[in-house]
Amino acid sequence: GELAPGTLMFCGTLAVSGGVRPGEVFHASLSDAKLNRTINHSYKAASLPREE
Repeated sequence: GELAPGTLMFCGTLAVSGGVRPGEVFHASLSDAKLNRTINHSYKAASLPREE
């Protein structure tokens, strides 16, 4: 299907200085200055042990 006009979609891998490293916590927020509102999201993650 097609995305509606004004739709924004993020996908793929972003470039990271120093390489991608695991983290225990992720925080993200999306703000709308025009409507003065923000969506916040966060989660904790556990890295699985490495299999040799």
